[in-house]
Amino acid sequence: MQLRNLPKTNYKSRASLQKEIREARTYDKILNGKAKEMLEGYCLNLNQPAQYCENYFKQSFWSKTNAESSKSEILKAYCPPGKRKQCLANLNQKPEYCHYAAQNYPALFPKPDCDSISTALLNSRIQSYYQDCPTLVGNDSVTSFSRLLNHFEQYLKKPFTQCELNSTFPFAKASEELDVFQSWGVKVCFINKLNQNKKECYPTVLGDSGDNKLSLANTIYKIASRTKGYAGNRCEVISKKQYRPSLLKFQTGCFIIRDLENCTGVQCKLEVFLGELKFKDFFIEPNLNFNLLPIDFINENKAMVNRYSKVKKKNSKAIKNITAFLSTFKNHKKALYIGIGCAEDLLPSFFYRRFLNQCSPLPFLVDGFIENEKTYSLITRTSIDQINSPRIIPWTQLFAGIKQYQLLHPTGAWGFYAIY
Repeated sequence: MQLRNLPKTNYKSRASLQKEIREARTYDKILNGKAKEMLEGYCLNLNQPAQYCENYFKQSFWSKTNAESSKSEILKAYCPPGKRKQCLANLNQKPEYCHYAAQNYPALFPKPDCDSISTALLNSRIQSYYQDCPTLVGNDSVTSFSRLLNHFEQYLKKPFTQCELNSTFPFAKASEELDVFQSWGVKVCFINKLNQNKKECYPTVLGDSGDNKLSLANTIYKIASRTKGYAGNRCEVISKKQYRPSLLKFQTGCFIIRDLENCTGVQCKLEVFLGELKFKDFFIEPNLNFNLLPIDFINENKAMVNRYSKVKKKNSKAIKNITAFLSTFKNHKKALYIGIGCAEDLLPSFFYRRFLNQCSPLPFLVDGFIENEKTYSLITRTSIDQINSPRIIPWTQLFAGIKQYQLLHPTGAWGFYAIY
């Protein structure tokens, strides 16, 4: 009922409504946003007390995280700047909102719904203080193994703006320690004419990772210095859209232009300009030489999981049933699980079997579980899902994917291990 709709002769009703308006204005001044939201929910659900109470007893990851830290990386991914309040309402009240949220971080879409993601994140233990972009990494095993590294190690001091570096940089740093860059074979090379035309290469991540020897900017600078005697400013990594040769800024210095439509974390089309001159005396070798998990006894030392466990003094244990999973999970508070299964079993709504024994190997991590009447589901992050969009997959379904991968593997390799 609105005041302007009441007849002026209806003095009693108008006086009553004016009093209510004054009270409402008083409440509007003294109540904060959370109190207003609670009061509004109470009023809207006067005839549905059970539904009203459920909203307050059910814990929401989104509200919990916002209360603990308004600068949460996860909320930044899901909520555009300046729209946090409306976004939180959507996350809590519109489950479908998450299906196509966080599109700045290319991964598998649609994502799970907001309620499912909230439940999964509340039961997770992985360190996910950053965003990643599985679609841009270019190698599924690199994506999964880098998540394990970022959980246990401190290779990633601060998240990179170029988000595929949050996966490739930790992997490359680990490769330096574990096998002297045997597994990270992404290199920028040149022909040294002063040394009998021998090929020389530098292990590199294909982006600006700062002032370290893996940085693309530093690698190109070294090669330009050795081949052209370049001694100008440090090279700058930019996109095609950012490069405007008519501007004075781009007429001196070193600029590396990444073609974003033809770039991943392991292969990239680059153009380099030293001032106004195009520099072509380099090429990229995108070689990756590793197994994520052991495939047989002879090659088990090539598996990144085994190399990592040996050098970093971690334990690695094959997990073949839910009892072993639960025991390890409860006894080792930081334990993570890494595996490979058939995508057709793990994500059947995305991957369809078109012929008998079809199996698309898909790496994944598990970092939690949910129990419902003695039935277990695992919090699973596949290598094609964004790190902060985990899926809840029943143990029976996950096991089927691992078992099918083993049955079709040439050496019958098992594909699920705990690391702790």
